[in-house]
This record gives sequence, structure tokens and C-alpha cells, in this order.
Amino acid sequence: MFAVAAVGVMALGAGGWIYRDQLSSLATGQVDTQARMRQVLQASKEDPSQANLLTTKNGGVMLETPSVRIWLDQHTGQLIQLSRPTSFFASHPLKPGSVHELKSESQAEAAMSLFLKEAGVEMEAYDFTQSQTLEGEASRQVVMGFERKIFVARFEESKSDKRYVSAGLRKGNIVMDAATGLVLKYNSNAIPPAAPWGETISEQRAVEIAQEVWRGSGANFDPRQV
Repeated sequence: MFAVAAVGVMALGAGGWIYRDQLSSLATGQVDTQARMRQVLQASKEDPSQANLLTTKNGGVMLETPSVRIWLDQHTGQLIQLSRPTSFFASHPLKPGSVHELKSESQAEAAMSLFLKEAGVEMEAYDFTQSQTLEGEASRQVVMGFERKIFVARFEESKSDKRYVSAGLRKGNIVMDAATGLVLKYNSNAIPPAAPWGETISEQRAVEIAQEVWRGSGANFDPRQV
């Protein structure tokens, strides 16, 4: 019943979900993007002093070095994207017979978790899904045409407060390099600042609104489905 009621509430704009395009007006205080960039650089095993080279473009804070490319959300400082340019792979060639830093998916997931923590990617709880190990041609399609053993996983946030849905939950992907133990790729969505929760109408009224919207849509209405 609540799911249908929520449809009615959302249809009338009374829901508590805040969307990405409202970030600018809702962000409070000034985010120290240079400090955030230093944090991400350290988590990526890069020189944090390079943070003073960042630039601002299209609502994002960017940094590009011969070893890493990083994109932060300008309003919140959240890490949105990280990748490695071709020059990184040229300076980290695979050596025959060398021992890999990461030998299993469980080790890779532990390294991913450490990166998320050190890079300041805030989540109440999360799970890794779609984890896989890629080598050969399959890895070339992921990392700039270079063949390397890599670990790929998707992470999805969960919250104890079930009112957080869609844009309110973080999700993304991480690619780890088996040889060096470094993050090769990262991407995720920016999470809007949470708005104050407050009951604007009773659940019964929400049901009534949902019924009105349903009837007004011209669809077949069956009260037993509410």
C-alpha cells in the first residue's frame, strides 16, 4: 500500500527526495576541494601536493597528471571519476614472472574497501556485486587497450532508513590492477544533500491522493490494489 501511496505523493511534488540539479542551492558552506583532492590523491598512492594543479570546469573539479585523472563534484567535493592515462601503463609495465600485489577477488575487494574509506567515499553500508576477474583481451577493453589482470566490481549503497531511494543512494564501479594493487578506474554518482524529513500528509491521505491520480490517468482502477 505504501508504494502506491508514494506514487501519489511524488506526483504532487510533496515527496522528500532532492535531485541532483538542486545541489548548488542546497549545498551549505564552502567545500575545500583542494583538501578533498589531496585526500583522493593519497588514497590513489599519488603525490598529494599535486592538488594545487586542479582546475574547475562544467561544475566539476578536475586534475590530470601523467599518472591519474580525477574528477570531483564542485559543490560537494564527492569523488565522481578516476582513471589512469596511457602514460600510467607505460610507466608500470608488466614484468614476466613478477608477483602480483592482488591475487584473488577477496583481496581485491579488501583493497577496494580501503580505497573507498581513504578516498572519503561516504556510505552507510554497501555491497560489492558483479565482481569478476578479467585478463587478456577482456582486460584490454577496460583499461586503455593494455592486457593486464584486473579485478572489476560494482558497489551499491544501502541505508537503514528505507526512504532513501534512487538518487539518495551511491552506486558505482571500481577496477583494480592485480600487478600494482592500484585503482585503475572509479566512477559513481554524486549524492545530493539530504533534505529534512517530515511527514507532510498522513498515509491515509497519501492513499487517497494515489487513488485520485490513478483515476485521473484514465487507467483501469481497482481499489484492491491500493
